[in-house]
Amino acid sequence: MLYTVLLMTIISLSLNEFCEHPCNKYKSIFIHEYFNTPSKIASTTAATLLLLLMFIQTVCSIISVIRGK
Repeated sequence: MLYTVLLMTIISLSLNEFCEHPCNKYKSIFIHEYFNTPSKIASTTAATLLLLLMFIQTVCSIISVIRGK
């Protein structure tokens, strides 16, 4: 019985320490705000993909202009 109480106390303290760490707190808020419905997941993924493709296109255009000279 004492072992169980001690183990639960250790787990509780460890969990509280984990939850209070700023990085984990912000990650939790981010996931809760931006990924709580399937449509938000799809739109966030699509926006990220479009930004990545736009960046690739920009880099390729710059390389094309530099090689053209």
